[in-house]
Amino acid sequence: MSFKLFFCGLSTKIYMACDGLGYPLGFILTGAKRHDCTQARALIKKFVQAEQKCLMDAGYDSDDIRSCVMQQGATAVIAYRKNRVKVPEFDKDIYKERHKVENLFQKIKRYRRVAIRFEKLQTTFAAMVAIAAILVWIKF
Repeated sequence: MSFKLFFCGLSTKIYMACDGLGYPLGFILTGAKRHDCTQARALIKKFVQAEQKCLMDAGYDSDDIRSCVMQQGATAVIAYRKNRVKVPEFDKDIYKERHKVENLFQKIKRYRRVAIRFEKLQTTFAAMVAIAAILVWIKF
């Protein structure tokens, strides 16, 4: 049995997918130096279905991610970066619903072990995030 050391201190990012009501569906953990776009494809392929709206912040603004969402048959509602030359259109009214993702992170970070990130191994930190997500689902 082997363990990968994955120091979770302040150097961990949580990428999370949630439904339209702000309930967690799944997550991926990486080191903090990874760019947001690197994990988007995996979450999109797993959780985005046809005829859905996929809301993401400007950190995910790339043509590659937009095409990945379109390949799933969904509509990308992604804020654009200020330095973008060709500005894509997106529905600003629907984008206002993205606050539910931020609220989800606030709910998960109410649990001290997730917020402070005490765990040193990736598996134990992932377990704590999963427990926090379960507690959000049962509204504990």
